[in-house]
Amino acid sequence: MNRQIYLIYAIVLADMTASSIILPILPQLVEGSKNPQIILALGTALFLGIQVFTVLIFGKMSDFYGRKPIFLLSAVGTFFANTILLFQTPLSFLANRASDGLTNGAIGVVKSSITEISPSNKLQRNMGLAGSVFSIGFIVGPLLSGGLILLLNLEGKDAITPLIFLALSIAIINITLSLIFKETLIQTERARGSIYQIIQEKLNFRDAFGSLNRLQSTNEKAFKLILIQFFLTLSLGHYHYFIIFIGLGELKMNAKEISQFFIFMGIVNILTNYIFFTKLVNKVQPIKFIVIIAILSIITHIGYANIGSSKPLLYSILVFDCLTISLLPGIVDILLAEETKPNNRGEIFGYSQLFVSFADILTTVVFGLLSLFSFNLPFYWFAICLAPLTLTNRWLK
Repeated sequence: MNRQIYLIYAIVLADMTASSIILPILPQLVEGSKNPQIILALGTALFLGIQVFTVLIFGKMSDFYGRKPIFLLSAVGTFFANTILLFQTPLSFLANRASDGLTNGAIGVVKSSITEISPSNKLQRNMGLAGSVFSIGFIVGPLLSGGLILLLNLEGKDAITPLIFLALSIAIINITLSLIFKETLIQTERARGSIYQIIQEKLNFRDAFGSLNRLQSTNEKAFKLILIQFFLTLSLGHYHYFIIFIGLGELKMNAKEISQFFIFMGIVNILTNYIFFTKLVNKVQPIKFIVIIAILSIITHIGYANIGSSKPLLYSILVFDCLTISLLPGIVDILLAEETKPNNRGEIFGYSQLFVSFADILTTVVFGLLSLFSFNLPFYWFAICLAPLTLTNRWLK
């Protein structure tokens, strides 16, 4: 395997670890506030909403100037955003989400880089393993958090500052890895233009959606795959909702239990994604697979909505979750990667991330409002959002 692939995986791992380290303390940052679930949901919506403006810019910039500058910008932004959390107030939490969202545009660039350096017979494997690395980050972060809490015997808000400094340390590692990274986009394959032109074009949403309409006319399959990602992301909102659900709902998990929950989720996700994308992905028909998994995932969400305060039932359904819906993003990414070319890859993945960001914002607003009535109600919303994916075989005829 190309050594650059390992470096990309390391960058993804460091970025996800720096982000997930702070997950167990998020409920404590808004503790004492009126309707803390709304503040947590608002923070997520703010983080994702700002990305609507930045993701297209970063995707197009990476087509013009290369992938490395975007990796570095994202890494520096994560460090700065985590620094803001040291103020330890609900307002600093919201400022952190806004700051991190402003420079978080590297997801599409990661996919572009992997596509560029992967032989055609290894693309599915490499793209699928990238999804596993994202999951590993969700293991390593809470694992480090839980370990530090146990080692220092931290209780309540005493855990906040040590975990923030730990996140900052990982962010510094991410910056170092981004500096080492070698450019994957060949100079002769880069698009032409200036930063000013890119920003002007991409902040003009009429032009941006005009370009998307052109994509629909030139590559209808890519356009439909982006729409499929939109509905899938609406359903995947439950991963953002977990902090509210397990920390503030009937389960009332503390920081240590939240760490254990995300460690378990990460471990199962790694195993299922690794086995599937290294051993089984070439043996399934992607479109039929999406339909079947979408149906099973609807059942999963209904299960979450009816667990009450049972932690064993939560963990049982989580395993089924990792065996079903967690596999879908990788499959859709593979199909979309096959529809890209070097000079439009960053832009197409940028459009993909734009729709993902819109979906994330929408589903976050919805689950935040629904949680005011019942902490179980959002899972019915997530189940409904999967319904269009059961028609994927008709969409992609």
